[in-house]
Amino acid sequence: MVTWSDEYSVNIREIDSQHKKLVKLINSLHAEADEKDLHKTVGDILEELIKYTVYHFSFEESHILKPEFIFALILI
Repeated sequence: MVTWSDEYSVNIREIDSQHKKLVKLINSLHAEADEKDLHKTVGDILEELIKYTVYHFSFEESHILKPEFIFALILI
């Protein structure tokens, strides 16, 4: 299990929110590993995790050169 910590914050609300969702999905995958219908449950969570990861990195790539993003990273 992964526990979110403010140390992981990049001080950009949308990016932090997306990172928290990724942590939540990873934790869901771990928690559901004990369920009876393992293949369906894990498959559904993996599919959502993959789709959201693609979305997240596309979002980050499209914002990485924006001044407010660069400034926030400098402050970390």
